Amino acid sequence: MKHRAVTAVFALIVLVFAGCGSNNKNISFKIALDADIPSLDPGQSYSYESVQVTNQLTEGLVAFNGAGEVVPALAREWRQADALTSVYEVREDVVFSDGSPMTMEDVLFSLERTRNGEDGTYYADYLGEVARLSAEGWRLTITLSRPSMVFKYNMATNAGRIISKAYYMA
Repeated sequence: MKHRAVTAVFALIVLVFAGCGSNNKNISFKIALDADIPSLDPGQSYSYESVQVTNQLTEGLVAFNGAGEVVPALAREWRQADALTSVYEVREDVVFSDGSPMTMEDVLFSLERTRNGEDGTYYADYLGEVARLSAEGWRLTITLSRPSMVFKYNMATNAGRIISKAYYMA
């Protein structure tokens, strides 16, 4: 029943936008949340509402697909080389919403910030097993201090979101 209601609402939205025509430039679409969000910073987004927003604004090296599997996102590919080592081949063509290119410095900054719990990020424990982050070109290698069955999943949460270092510092 719930699936039918969602499908009906989506169909109504499509019909409304289709009927508006391309000449109307003043179309807006609003979605309400049932609570205010504390921050647009993915490291400080812990509530259901805030995660819904930050998921629209940021991405990680990996993400969950519809089956709950970890798949590449900002990484072209990734692999677990051994029990302690994960390797991410990071895409070179990513730009942030302000048009600036994502660099490996942004990737390292974002993950170090989360790992160290800087500025009140909530996800430091998610990267608690990380012993070392290293980059060579567009390849990121993460070495763990001990094997972890959940680390690959943690990287697909807000703990693994990449933000612009320059924007954050400003």
